[in-house]
Amino acid sequence: MDTPHKFRPAVPLGLSVNLRQRATPRAGMTPPGGGTPAVEVDLAPLIRQIEHIGASLRESVPSRVLLYNDEVHEITDVVRIVMLATGYTAERSFRITLQAHNEGCAVAYEGPEDACERVGAVFERAALRWRIE
Repeated sequence: MDTPHKFRPAVPLGLSVNLRQRATPRAGMTPPGGGTPAVEVDLAPLIRQIEHIGASLRESVPSRVLLYNDEVHEITDVVRIVMLATGYTAERSFRITLQAHNEGCAVAYEGPEDACERVGAVFERAALRWRIE
């Protein structure tokens, strides 16, 4: 599916370019070097590549795992669970746990949806309150 684009490539003076057509001299102008230019501009492959990159970026928008305050587990247990689920250091896991304890909620992990689901599964097995957003 090709769509019209307003991109106009830089071409030597005296040439006009129609996308998907050969460059032709403007009326009354001779292209540099004389003769008929043999320049083809086909942006379709580049446009497809850009669209693919855009789709990949949309898919890679990170999700977040929110960890909620827990009055049942000891803080040290929650720190260990966060370390196990996320692979974070003890210090970082402690900061997340303390934020959830003090503020009621903390971002425990941010990343692709499937990784967030794995983190959430560990939290679920440990009976922690969490959700993915």
